[in-house]
Amino acid sequence: MKRFSLVAIFVIAAITLIAAAHTARADGPGDNLADKVRPVPPPGIEVPAEDAKRLEEALAKLDSRIAELREKLRDKPARLAELPDVEIYAKAVRWALQYHEFFNPAEIATADKLLARGQEQAERLAKGERLGANEKAETRTVRVHAYRSKIDGSLQPYKIVIPPGYDSTSERPRRLDFWCHGRG
Repeated sequence: MKRFSLVAIFVIAAITLIAAAHTARADGPGDNLADKVRPVPPPGIEVPAEDAKRLEEALAKLDSRIAELREKLRDKPARLAELPDVEIYAKAVRWALQYHEFFNPAEIATADKLLARGQEQAERLAKGERLGANEKAETRTVRVHAYRSKIDGSLQPYKIVIPPGYDSTSERPRRLDFWCHGRG
């Protein structure tokens, strides 16, 4: 019995020492100073001025179109509910610019494509078309959508993967996978 007690005391002491050593390696109170906190994710690459200007101009154009649609659709709640599917493209580029989250030069071209896609979706919505409705998928299709949170009003993205052969006009139930992962 005494031998078991000594072993237990030794194990507890070892765990305590390991825990103490681990906390000693933490950044400590200095890590709580705003100018010393490590950013997560780390800052991305510097966006060249001409690219940043082009993206900001296209973003302003999309923002203006979104504001027009919000006004035009205010008396059509079902249609207005689709506006986040346009707004999400603006948010993606705005946040990448604002928070320095371009991590390689190819992502700048992707931002151009996102803004163009946002404009396309805005035009479809303006014409009265449903975004992503009544379509047939010949191949696996990935669609990006968004909704406005009832909790805080924030825009929340989500992705839907539509399997090959899916027909949204069919009454037949089908499997539909989607992910809600948030940023990153």
